Amino acid sequence: MSNLLRVKLAFFFAATVFAGCESSTQPNSGPPPNGSSNGFTNIFAVTRDLVVYRSTDTGQSWTSSRIQYDSTALGIFGFRMIVSAGADLFTCVGGAGVFRSTDSGTSWSHASTGLPDRLFGLYSDGSNSSGSNLLISCLNGVYRSTNYGNEWIITDSIRDIRSFTKSDKYLFACGPSGVYRSADHGQHWIVMKFPGRRWASPIALCGQVLVALSDSGIYRSSDFGDTWLWASNQSFDLWPVAYNGKYLFVGTDYGPSYRSSDYGSTWEAFTPPGLGNVQDIASKGNYLFAAIGGNPLGPGGAVYYSTDIGETWIKAWQGNGASICSLAFQ
Repeated sequence: MSNLLRVKLAFFFAATVFAGCESSTQPNSGPPPNGSSNGFTNIFAVTRDLVVYRSTDTGQSWTSSRIQYDSTALGIFGFRMIVSAGADLFTCVGGAGVFRSTDSGTSWSHASTGLPDRLFGLYSDGSNSSGSNLLISCLNGVYRSTNYGNEWIITDSIRDIRSFTKSDKYLFACGPSGVYRSADHGQHWIVMKFPGRRWASPIALCGQVLVALSDSGIYRSSDFGDTWLWASNQSFDLWPVAYNGKYLFVGTDYGPSYRSSDYGSTWEAFTPPGLGNVQDIASKGNYLFAAIGGNPLGPGGAVYYSTDIGETWIKAWQGNGASICSLAFQ
């Protein structure tokens, strides 16, 4: 998964969630990527129906575990994502809360003490050796956990956050309310002077350059957000992004996706797999991964990868007809 929290507002559904699991094996439909030489061995994918799929052989085969829920309860906000934090995995399931797995996704337990309802997304900044510094964006602010989700404490009163990223010195948060910077791993935040009209999200660190995508164009900063320069009038919605050391990629949920090699000044369109319903995009070594959501006009979701910056795609896993929402790697 890329170093970003990616947020897509999803549908409401009726549910109360509890941990449970089932197991199945699904073969891949294409040659597996060489994960061991590109910094990963395990690939995880979470689906719309709360199934977490895992491949321990870089896509050759897949097993699954299900986070079950009671469909008779009300008031659950239906966003899903998965992140890797040290040796553990965490899923964010909208209003149902946060769940933690200590056994590579085989079983899940609640990790939501102190959190309100309406969760927008989850981020692990990897700021300590255990990887336990977690941030989550909620309706009333940003919460932080330093003990693997056992307890969550609200940070400074910043709200409406849609994206996080980090540099060596700072952590950044952004959304419709603006751009914020933290020098203490998210405990305290200061607001930055961002020139965009409405929102700045998502935000990506491309080398030493921050690139913020907004509804009024692309902006970039070379001084950790103190000042911003206009890069282009290209406008993006709240779509997933990834950076591979040379290109910044933006996946879209319809039509073409885009890449830029000059920090957002110019953009090239490329054709994503399927019908373009890109729910997550991630760069791992020489590989660009895309999680494709199900589409009523075509087949179900799948996991694809590309070795030529998105020009051609290989299906690593056909998704078993599910809508793939988010990817994580270990």
